Amino acid sequence: MSNELAALILGEPYELPRRHEQQTLATPAYDAFLGEYRGEDALAIALEGDRLVVQFPPGNSVFEIVPESENQFFWKNREYYLTFERNPIGDVTGVSIRNEGEVTRWTRVAQPSG
Repeated sequence: MSNELAALILGEPYELPRRHEQQTLATPAYDAFLGEYRGEDALAIALEGDRLVVQFPPGNSVFEIVPESENQFFWKNREYYLTFERNPIGDVTGVSIRNEGEVTRWTRVAQPSG
């Protein structure tokens, strides 16, 4: 919250914390998000059972994300949320991750094989 207040005072973009509301997406829809992403480092979005997880680094599951809309997910009980970006034909090309007022962008570099 302090990052958001500082941004407000400095006239920079900000977004106040909000209550997330979990929506339901069919598990097959999760396939669109799977793969490796590059930004400051590497991360992966993977499926574990019927749960979508963020792996940081790839292969090391850190937290489960749940859908809030078709392209936005969040980590329960935390101020992390992920907004997936799509190209004009609907393929996921990247993700922006917001954590306590800071936003980082990750570009999708690989999809799972098979």
